Amino acid sequence: MKIGFYITGSPFEGNTLKKKALGGTESSVIYMSGELARIGNDITVFTNCENPGEYDGVIYKKYQEFDTEEKFDVIVSVREFEPLKWADSKIKICWIPDAYDQAIIQTRIHDWPHADKLFTVSTWQTNGLMQYYKIPEEKFFITR
Repeated sequence: MKIGFYITGSPFEGNTLKKKALGGTESSVIYMSGELARIGNDITVFTNCENPGEYDGVIYKKYQEFDTEEKFDVIVSVREFEPLKWADSKIKICWIPDAYDQAIIQTRIHDWPHADKLFTVSTWQTNGLMQYYKIPEEKFFITR
């Protein structure tokens, strides 16, 4: 399966955790993409990386290199709906690790219809997003 992750923000690539600490979401992308590659998937992470390349079977590219012509089985965009508008993917997921009242969510959530699913981290977070933004319950998948 060909899976792409799109995440902007703190710079990282596959070996960053060997050098310094990262936030939980960025760390999760590294661990998850590495494990998905280990079990045979073709994984590309588009991020704010300083040293693009292959790490543990995962290709890390600068997020600006995201190619709307590249085909994916699944694209997971973290906090961003914009890439889902153009992604050539069978399944489009927006992974939202933040509370509904955070500015980063408030400025982007209006594009939620571009996602097939919204991945959240808790029932509390999901309920807030459903109530505050009137998003149907069937759009959500709680990851924990």
